[in-house]
Amino acid sequence: MTFHFEMVLVLFFIVTCFGIECPNNTFFDNGNCVVCSPYCVEGKCDIEKGCVECINHFQESNKLCESSCEENKYYDGDNCVDCSQHCINGYCDKLDGCTLCQRGYLAFNKVVVI
Repeated sequence: MTFHFEMVLVLFFIVTCFGIECPNNTFFDNGNCVVCSPYCVEGKCDIEKGCVECINHFQESNKLCESSCEENKYYDGDNCVDCSQHCINGYCDKLDGCTLCQRGYLAFNKVVVI
């Protein structure tokens, strides 16, 4: 199939002038439709700005929502809670909880078990 210069020019005009529409709960970023953060308040995903309001314990960062829990705490679905004392320093993820435990302990469902 060959493209004619006129057809390419018309397609360029259409995309340039009318843009690309993204579905609900997505925003346009670098030529793509990106899904808004699951921690974005419902209805607060702007097509150009991304998430403009995050749920409690989350803050907007680069159009998405990131946990605002302090170091060595993680979001348990309601609040920021302390990681276990048996979690190795630096391995308490703000969303996933403890990801690496001291010897003799196991991380299971965000917490440390024996």
